[in-house]
Amino acid sequence: MNIRQLQYFLAIAEEGQITAAANRLNISQPPLSYQLKLIEEELGVALFTRNSRAMILTDEGRLLQKHARIILREYEGTLDEFANLKNGKKGSLYIATICSAALGFLPKSIRAFLELYPEIDTQIFEVNSDAVADLISNNTVELGISREPFDHSQYNFLYIDNNGVNMNDDYFVTVSLPDYFDGMAANSSSIELKDLAGKPLIVHRFYEDITLDFCSRQGFLPQFICTNENVITSLLWALQGLGIALVPKSSSNLITSLSGYEKLVVKKIINPSFSSNTALIWSKNAYISPTAHNFIQFVKRRLNES
Repeated sequence: MNIRQLQYFLAIAEEGQITAAANRLNISQPPLSYQLKLIEEELGVALFTRNSRAMILTDEGRLLQKHARIILREYEGTLDEFANLKNGKKGSLYIATICSAALGFLPKSIRAFLELYPEIDTQIFEVNSDAVADLISNNTVELGISREPFDHSQYNFLYIDNNGVNMNDDYFVTVSLPDYFDGMAANSSSIELKDLAGKPLIVHRFYEDITLDFCSRQGFLPQFICTNENVITSLLWALQGLGIALVPKSSSNLITSLSGYEKLVVKKIINPSFSSNTALIWSKNAYISPTAHNFIQFVKRRLNES
């Protein structure tokens, strides 16, 4: 007995006539009668009693009708689930993200995305930028939110907006207690890079090389008193008065999560300014599921609307 035979049987049971059932199924009467005969022979029972007006279900027929409805409902539900997987309306979304995006861009985007696709499960891995690429490479996740530099030849990417900061130009700022600034810098919203010479600096390891490069071009070596794996650590050290944290503007927004953050001063680094753009990335060479594809398109639409 197969799905089609069960569909034929239910049509006969519901119509009460072979002719009416055949018309409903858009087939001729003889093949339908033959399929019913095959079912009865397989089960070894009569499913209908027949008279001149109608076909009436036997006890065995009513039992088969009960189970046929359950089987067909499960079958159709299975087809629907596969269709939803195929079009990305159901499934799992695996994303690796850096801390600043995990507290800004990502939760807002996930919430709005799940309003459109409520049956999707999300798995979020909060790591540093180096680990984002690793998790994509070993297929733990399909999508990542990472800071540059990353290999543009290996990844497709979209620059994103986080906490109102345009990530196409996420310039670096200093964050510290006001005691570290004197003279004109104390009353300015910016500070020249050369003014950081001899100051105790706190940086995420991911920004160590870019900071060293820009400082060297200005003729001095930066005095790193702390390099760490989490931008929150940089901000906490700055809040304790241990030095000046160098972070992208979007990351500086995280200070509001710290008790006593009002004491901190944020200044843009100028002459020269430098940036660390953030992007949604995915491999150019790996399979992208319909669910992940839908999220990429969703982010594109939100960026175009902003």
